[in-house]
Amino acid sequence: MGLDMYMFRVKKGTEKYLKDNKMGELFISFFTPFNIRPYKFDMPHCKNVDKYFKELAYWRKANAIHNWFVKNVQAGVDDSEPYPVLREQLTDLLNTCKTVLDCSELLPPCMLFVDPNKAYNQLIKDPTVARELLPTLDGYFFGSTEYDSNYVYDIEKTIKFVTEILDKVDFENNTVFYNSWS
Repeated sequence: MGLDMYMFRVKKGTEKYLKDNKMGELFISFFTPFNIRPYKFDMPHCKNVDKYFKELAYWRKANAIHNWFVKNVQAGVDDSEPYPVLREQLTDLLNTCKTVLDCSELLPPCMLFVDPNKAYNQLIKDPTVARELLPTLDGYFFGSTEYDSNYVYDIEKTIKFVTEILDKVDFENNTVFYNSWS
């Protein structure tokens, strides 16, 4: 249980399958809630699925990133439906993440409780920019709302995903979608 977030590309002209077709029902209604990745299965009715649908990114409980999509792509509606994401929106997300990352210096772990065999979350020294540009979002099983090393990891992961999507996806012939399930 928790917040699962996906970005995937759909070949233009096949977006209707997301809502109208059994293949779309499989992808949206079945796979997403159960965190089952369709490309892991050999299903005769989904042959050549990569021609039409391809997962581009997956996050788990990256609630600040989800919050950004809800505000900037979904017009404030958090309804677990797939939403198209424009190249310009992804560029904005990338720039926002880079700004936040540049301003997110981590404090050393508290030396009083250090166990050399355990990984510790380090807090961001001054999370003002993070709170302003990419605030966390509280929700049922949405994960931590701390501004710490896990938050920074989600930002770094997002920068990697979005950079790759912007570099590799042909936006003229494909539509990129964001979808979440909680």
